[in-house]
Order: sequence, then C-alpha cells, then structure tokens
Amino acid sequence: MPATSFHDPVAQYKQFATEYETAAAQLRRKRSWLSWARLLSVVLAIGWLYWQWPVSSWAVVLPAVFLIAIFLRLVVLSMNVQQQLQHVQQLIIINQAELRQLQEHHYKDRYDGASYLAPNHAYAHDLDVFGEASLYQYLQRAESDAGRTTLAAWLLQPALPEELPARQAAVQQLAPQVAWRQHLQASGREHPVSAATAQKLQQWMQSKEDVFAATSWYLLRWLGPVVSIGLFTAYWLDYLPGFWFNIYFLVFFLGTGYISKLATPTWQMLGRMSKEINGLAASLKYVEQMQTGESHWLKQRQSVLVVNGEPMASKAVAGLNQLLNRFDYRLNPVVFIPLNILLFWDLQQMLLFAQWKKQHAAAATQWLVVLGDVEAASSLATLAYNMPHWCFPQMLQGHGSFEAKALGHPLIAADKRVVSDIATEGVAQVNIITGSNMAGKSTFLRSVGLAMVMAQAGAPVCA
Repeated sequence: MPATSFHDPVAQYKQFATEYETAAAQLRRKRSWLSWARLLSVVLAIGWLYWQWPVSSWAVVLPAVFLIAIFLRLVVLSMNVQQQLQHVQQLIIINQAELRQLQEHHYKDRYDGASYLAPNHAYAHDLDVFGEASLYQYLQRAESDAGRTTLAAWLLQPALPEELPARQAAVQQLAPQVAWRQHLQASGREHPVSAATAQKLQQWMQSKEDVFAATSWYLLRWLGPVVSIGLFTAYWLDYLPGFWFNIYFLVFFLGTGYISKLATPTWQMLGRMSKEINGLAASLKYVEQMQTGESHWLKQRQSVLVVNGEPMASKAVAGLNQLLNRFDYRLNPVVFIPLNILLFWDLQQMLLFAQWKKQHAAAATQWLVVLGDVEAASSLATLAYNMPHWCFPQMLQGHGSFEAKALGHPLIAADKRVVSDIATEGVAQVNIITGSNMAGKSTFLRSVGLAMVMAQAGAPVCA
C-alpha cells in the first residue's frame, strides 16, 4: 500500500520555511523593542532618583521601584521571545534540510550513526546501514541519544511479527503530522539529551543511598532557617551584639558547609544538566500532545506520560529542572553562601530531590524509552511523508517469499535510480542475477537487502 496519500512535500516545506522566516523576523523586531524598553526603564529609574536626590520618601521610592519592576518584567518577556526565536530558527533549519534532501539528494550533514556499526553484524556493513551516505543517515531525524539508539536498533534487528504491523500503523499515523514532528525535532535540537545525561539521570533514580533520610534532617529543614533568620534579624535590629553574631555566623557557616559537603556527590552527578533536562521536558510535552489516532502502539507509549488525561511526565521533569536550577546556585558563591546560611539551601534541595525521586523514579525510567520510540517512529514517518509513492510492504507468514515491483535503491537519487521487479517463493530457492560488469547487479542486490531491512523496521520501501 502507498506510504501516504498524494501530496507535494516540497511545496509544504517551502511554505513552512517562508512562514517561519516571517515569524523569525517578527520576533527579532519584538526582541529589539523589548531591549530598548528595558534600557528606557533603567534610564528613567536612575534619572528619577538622581533628580529627587537627596529627598527620601515613599513618593520618591515607589516610582523607582515601579520602574525596576517593569524592567524585570521586560527581562522575562525578552527571555521568552529569545526562546521562541531559537525554536523558530531550528524549524527553519529543519525545513531547509528537508528541501535539500528532496531537491538535491543532500543529507550527509545528518548524524550517520557510525558508532552503532557492530564489527561482525550479518548485513550492516554490506548494505551501508551506518556511516556516511548510509541508510541510517538518510532516515535519521531523532535528536536525543535515546531516539538515535532506538532507530539503530530497529535497523539492526527485525521487529517481531506481532510488533511490525503496530509499528507500521504508528508510522502512518505520524506521517501527515508534519508540523508536530518538526516541533518535536526542533525541541530536541535546542537541547538534545545526551547519553551521558541520560545515564547519570538513570543512575541517580536507581540509587538507593540517601544520606538525608533521617528524621532529624527534616526537622532541621524547618528549625534551622527559623533560628538563622531570627538571629540575623535580632542582629539587624541591634538586639544581638556583634560578638554573638560572629559566633552565630561561624557556627552556621560551618554547619551548612558540612551539609553542602554531603550534598556534593549528588550535585556532581546532576549539576549543570539543567538545559538538557529542560529540553527533555519540552520534548515529552510534545509527545503528550501527540495525536495517536487508532494506533495502539502510540497510545500505549503516550499512556506512560499521561495520567487520567493530564500530562504528568513533562510537568514532573520541568519540576526537576527547577530543582536543578536552584541546585546550581552553588556555582555563584555571592548568592549561594547567604542562601545556604539563612535557608539551609542545599538541605532544602536535597530533601526536595528525595521527594521527587520517591514520587517519579519508577515511572521516569520509562520516559526516555518512550521518547526514543516516538523519535524513531517520527524519523520513519518523515520518510513516509517525503516519499508518498513508496509503499509499506505486506508481511507474509512463512519463509522464502519476496515479491517487489519497481524496486530501487533508496539512497540513489530518483533521476539516477534504476528500478526492477523481483519475485521468489519457497525455501531453498536460488535466483541468479546476470549482467555485464558495472551493469548494476550489486546495486540491485543491495536494493533487495535494504528493502528487507526497511520493511522489517516498519518503514516504507522504495518500490
């Protein structure tokens, strides 16, 4: 059966590229206006205070505070606009890449998966499944390491007979969802989740060690900040002499420093991965919004992320990202040391990490697996959309049957591709391919081999 209904992917990608370029131009103008507005608010605040100096009254302070609040709000808006612009720029790059692949047969700038090439694999070397100008490079649209690994596994190992029809149906369901697939890919491109980050996250979630499990830490979580803020306030109001304040500062500095020492192994494992975790949350959100149609394969995976119709995984990962951001305050000693002494900052974060792990660790181990499956299926869906005249093969029971009409090599440009028919049935049958040197015998045999690999991965084939 055909991969998808007839459409013109080139026209669609050109339309998207034009729309996103227009959106990018609008966002750049908005970013510029916000920059000028921030500058104006700062200048007005400074000018107002200078003009009113040395008068000190609420009538003077409040306008300055109001202008500073406006400045901070403009900073937040500017950050949001910058994030939107980065996303749109990735969408432009994606559509331009699809146009190059369709119009110029250029795809060698994609990740080629050479690291997945096993030295003694039965067919991966002979069929150019991995490496430069390979089948993997032609198909690959996954941005996370989980997605790339899953796609490689599908090409290296045929799907089980009961899995293959469900995977084909999932690919067909995702094929027309062009905008959704591109948003998922753009989200992954902004902050791809690397194998190292995924491994550290899995290691932390599976770890049973918890140095802050004792009840006393939970009591100190509340009692410590109350005492610390109380003593500091007493000193500020001149109720506490400077000598005793210095004693308080030294004791709490050493005490919270010891807590930070206990928290350091966790920070070394999880620190500085906030951007990738933020990217994971964004990608999971797109999977939660995926239109599954009648595909049980997609519904099953989405159900891991959604509970009672409400998105759960993306919100949980976004919450983890907030914890990681606060944990990374220790990179700025000017901010971290006062926070740690006054609020027992590292202790608060470690107990919140433990709470997050208790609530989500069991389910979270599957979230990356789901993302990998969906990204791999989305890669094959892009092929199905780009090549609507290719077909999804019908798999037969038994062994030894293979029939194809107008079979061609998928990695050869359409204007240079030579297609042929082939049919064989029954075990222990031999087909003899004849022809002169350089007539295309090896290419045809590779076409047959690649068709079998693609068919058993759940992809459409060049026939």
